[in-house]
Amino acid sequence: PYDEINRAEVLAVVLRAFDLPFYAADGSNLGWTDVNTSAWYMGFLKSGKMAGLLEGDAGSTTVRPGDGVGRVELLKFIYEAAKLKGVSSVGACAFNPYADVTTGHWYTDYVCQAKTDGLFDTVGGVFFPSVEASRGEVAEALYRLLK
Repeated sequence: PYDEINRAEVLAVVLRAFDLPFYAADGSNLGWTDVNTSAWYMGFLKSGKMAGLLEGDAGSTTVRPGDGVGRVELLKFIYEAAKLKGVSSVGACAFNPYADVTTGHWYTDYVCQAKTDGLFDTVGGVFFPSVEASRGEVAEALYRLLK
């Protein structure tokens, strides 16, 4: 539970947790230059892209499937999937939910909703948005949202 989880693995877990449609890999790189078209994750990347959960890195042709996933990226995956299934929605946040998360960031609304839903245990009023999520945090966040 304390080990890192990568972007492709998180996408696979989230797609399964919300029972979203799965699209098999078709040999395409989906427009990303940093993927292996025969890797296990290609169907999940395609499914995430089709569902609107995964766009890749802004302004580039990369998606970094083997990189760790930051806590705020995890929240985007979870809440966008939850919205598709009608489980949860994310409203606009007009306050700083944590000392290290202020209004105006692309992820502030997700972090506010996660605080409201109690998805993460935090200490000292900080969230650590850039810290990579652990396998246990992914499982716990999904459990708390879907219980």
